[in-house]
Amino acid sequence: MSTKDKKASERWLIEEARRRSTIFPAGELSASESPDWLIADAHLGIEVTDLLAPKGSNLFSGTQLSAFQAEVVRQARDRYFANGATDADVLVFFENEWNQKRDVEAYAEALAQFVRCNLPVGRDCITLQARHARAGWAEGIAVIRISRTGKKWQAGGAGGIHWLERGDLEARIGAKNRLLPKYRARLPEWKMWLLMATDVRVLRSVGVPPEITSWRFVFDFDKVLLMPWEDDLIELKKQ
Repeated sequence: MSTKDKKASERWLIEEARRRSTIFPAGELSASESPDWLIADAHLGIEVTDLLAPKGSNLFSGTQLSAFQAEVVRQARDRYFANGATDADVLVFFENEWNQKRDVEAYAEALAQFVRCNLPVGRDCITLQARHARAGWAEGIAVIRISRTGKKWQAGGAGGIHWLERGDLEARIGAKNRLLPKYRARLPEWKMWLLMATDVRVLRSVGVPPEITSWRFVFDFDKVLLMPWEDDLIELKKQ
């Protein structure tokens, strides 16, 4: 993710947290580093972080695999339309190859060629599945939907929800807490908050268990906040 995209995502998370809760002070939000964002009128610094599902024993995490699949689809689309090909709107569900490396350019060319060879005939849309694979099937694809209407190409996928455990939060809070002395040295007398957010995306969904409201954590931030994708903002308790 580029720095521009990262800051845009962080801003959205803070504005969404403001929308869900009244604890945020008024004032203009300005981008910074160490911490990530400032509300100068309130002398408040906000550090923002995602809570992502761990990759466990797999070679790739859900975030890495999702990014790879998205890049394959992006390059495949560019290759398909490079020579002015007819319209094609594509949704690809990949087999989630957690422990297999592939060349992104070769994979993209195989996908583009597969779409060229399988445009629907006599109808607008066709859905093909690996379990009913025909000759020339693109290896690594589970299901693909190809439409002759539109030009959008998307990567879909499937992955279970990782339910947050206390240790996940302790590790993330601890890592951010170690950065806090630098923030306070830069902005003495300012309050410092940590905002963590879960997300539901392909291969990287994280859920929050209801017992989280009874957990206590060690931290030096003035507030540590958790924003689940599906619920209200949670202020974590300090031990």
